[in-house]
Amino acid sequence: MKRSRISLNISFLLILLYTGTAVAQTPPAVPSAYPSNTSVNYIRTWEARVLEQNPNVLMMRPLRDVLQTTQYFDGLGRPLQTVVKEGSMVTGNDPTDLVGPVIYDEFGRQAYQYLPFASDSSNGFFKLNPFEQQISFYNTRLAGQDGETAVGSNGENWAYSKTNYELSPLNRINITYAPGANWVGSEGAVNEASRHGIHIQYYVNTQKDTVRIWNVTDAAQGSFGGYTSLGAYPAGELYKTITTDEHNKQVIEFKDKEGKVILKKVQLTATDDDGSGSGHDGWLCTYYIYDDLNRLRCVIQPKGVDLIKSTWVLNGSQVLTRLCFRYEYDSRNRMIMKKVPGADPVFMVYDARDRLVMTQDGRNREISAPIWMVTLYDELNRPVMSGSLKDSYLNKPFATLLTEAAQSTAYPFSVASPPSTSVWTERTITGYDNFDGIGTLPSGLTTTFDDSWLTGDYIHTTYNSSPEYAQPLAASGQTRGMLTWTKSVVIGYSQFLYRLHFYDDKGRLIQVKSTNYSGGIDVTTTQYNWAGQPLRIIEKHEKAGTPAQTSVVISDMIYDDLGRLLSIRKKIGNSLVEEGDIPESWTTIAANVYDALGQLAQKKVGRKKDNNGNYTAEALATLKYSYNIRGWLTGINKDYIDEDITDRYFVQELGYDKDASLGSFTGKQYNG
Repeated sequence: MKRSRISLNISFLLILLYTGTAVAQTPPAVPSAYPSNTSVNYIRTWEARVLEQNPNVLMMRPLRDVLQTTQYFDGLGRPLQTVVKEGSMVTGNDPTDLVGPVIYDEFGRQAYQYLPFASDSSNGFFKLNPFEQQISFYNTRLAGQDGETAVGSNGENWAYSKTNYELSPLNRINITYAPGANWVGSEGAVNEASRHGIHIQYYVNTQKDTVRIWNVTDAAQGSFGGYTSLGAYPAGELYKTITTDEHNKQVIEFKDKEGKVILKKVQLTATDDDGSGSGHDGWLCTYYIYDDLNRLRCVIQPKGVDLIKSTWVLNGSQVLTRLCFRYEYDSRNRMIMKKVPGADPVFMVYDARDRLVMTQDGRNREISAPIWMVTLYDELNRPVMSGSLKDSYLNKPFATLLTEAAQSTAYPFSVASPPSTSVWTERTITGYDNFDGIGTLPSGLTTTFDDSWLTGDYIHTTYNSSPEYAQPLAASGQTRGMLTWTKSVVIGYSQFLYRLHFYDDKGRLIQVKSTNYSGGIDVTTTQYNWAGQPLRIIEKHEKAGTPAQTSVVISDMIYDDLGRLLSIRKKIGNSLVEEGDIPESWTTIAANVYDALGQLAQKKVGRKKDNNGNYTAEALATLKYSYNIRGWLTGINKDYIDEDITDRYFVQELGYDKDASLGSFTGKQYNG
C-alpha cells in the first residue's frame, strides 16, 4: 500500500454550532454550506489492490484497482470530513463517494455526530454542502419509516447522534442520544422518562452507599487466600458513576482513586439513586476484591452478595465455593490458581521463561490416576509438543512444582527426553520452518505440494489481470517461523492424524494436506487475488476402506469493485457418481446485493431446476434485509408476508422501538 501526504494552504476554518440548554422536538437547523473558496488541509491514502510499482499510475487506476480515502482537516488540525472516493455503491449501480462529515460546537466539541452518507458526486473531493446531501440521502433511504424523515422545516431528519456535556471545565459527557426518532428525537419530550438517551452522572460515594472495604489475607503458595470485610468506605473515598439507560434503568460503578472498579450495581427493584446513596437492597451487586499489589483476587457475584450482606462473612461459606471467581498469583504476578463458580480450581505452572508448561483442572486431579496437561516449547518459545503426564511421575505437592518449574527451562522434561509411555501420553506434536522431524508419513501423504488439480478447468491461470488479479499457486520455501505441520493423536488409539501446511511467497496458506480417521487424504487448496481474498478453493476428501470414494468441491468467489463478496459458485464431483466427472458449468450457491452503506440488502440462495433437472437462473430462495436508522436488522422478507411468492420461504420482523407490521409487539426495547 502506498501512502501520500499532500498539504494545501493552511486556513483556520472553524465550524461553530451553538449547543444550548433548550431542547425542542425538531432536529437542529441544517449547518451552513462551506464557502466555495474554502481551503483545507488533507491526507490522501491510496490502498492498492493490484500489483503496481509506479505511484503516479496507481493513483489514476479505477476503483477495482485502488481505493482512495481522503481525510480533510480544518486550520486547527481537527478532522473535518472523510471522503472515500466511490466508496458507496449499490450493487448494479454506479459508485459515488462515501462521506463522513464532522462538525464542532463553540468549545471544539463534537456535540452532533452526523451519520455517513453516499454523496451525489464521485470525484473524491471535499464536499461543500455535506449536511444538505446527508439529509437528502437519509430522507430517501428511510422513506416509509414512521417519524424518521423530513421532520424539520427544511426536511431535516434524525440521522445524527447528540452528546450533551456538563456545564463545567471538565467537559464530561452528561447525556448521549443515538440516531433515530425514538432516541435523539425524544430529547425534547416533556416527560423525562420518555427521553431515550443514556444519562451519566458523576458523584462520590456517600455513607448511605455502604460500599464494603475488602482485605485479602495471603495463604501459603498453592492455596487460596482469605477475604475479610470489617467496614465500609468513608464518604467521599470513591468515585461514583451512575449510568441510566434508554429504559431508565441504572448501573452504578464505584471506583477507587487508582481507577479500579470496587463495586458494580445493576438496578433491579430499587428506586433510582439520585446520588445520595442506595445501599445493596434491590440491586444486583458485584464486588471486586484486590490485594495490596492491585491484583484481582476475588469477584463476588450478585447472588453471593445477596446471601452475605447481613454478616459480610465470606470465608468458609458455600458462597465462596459456588458464587465467586478466585485467583492466586506467584511472586512474579503470574496466575497460578483460578477458580470459577461451581468448579474445582485450575492449577497453572510456569517455567523460568514465564511459559505455561502444566495445567490441571479438578477432573484431572480427582480421577484414579491424576494427570497434568503439559505443553513443551522450543528455544523460540513456540509450543512443539503437548500431552498428558501422570501425577505419579512428579509425585510432589503443587507448591513444590511451582518452585521447581520456576528454576528450569525444560520442565517437567525436555522435548528430546520424554518419560516412558506408561506415564506420558502425547497429544499433539507441532513443527515449524520445514518438515524436519515429522517422521514417517502414512501411505499417500507426502511433503510435496499437490498440483494435480491446478489446471484452467479449476483455477485461474491468467495472473495479475483484471478483473480477478489472481495469483499463481506455487509453494514457497521461505517458511521460517511458520507453522508447517502437526500430528494429533486419535484419543484411545495409537493412530496419528497429520496436517501439512504450504504457503506462497507472501506467507499465505495456499494448501493443507491432512489425513482423516478413515485413512484417506484430504487436500484443500486456496487461490487468492492480489489483495489476499480467496478466489478459488478446491477441497478433495478421500474416504478409505470399502467402498473407497473421493469427493471434490470447487468453490468460486466473485467480488465487486469494493471487494465485497457478490456470489459463491460451486462444482461438485464424487468418484462413485458418473465416474467422478466434475461438471463443466458452475452452480450458484449464493448471490448478494448491497446497499449504499455496504449493508447486505438481499441474498439469493441456490438455483431452481427445470423439468429436465437443469439449473435455471431463478433463485431457490430470496432473503431481503431491512434496517433501521441505527443499522439494526429489522426484518427479513417482512414486506412479503401477505404475498404469494414462491421464493420467499422465510419471514422475520424485529420491532425494537417500532410497532409490528406483521403482528402485535409489546414492550419496546430502545437499547437493542
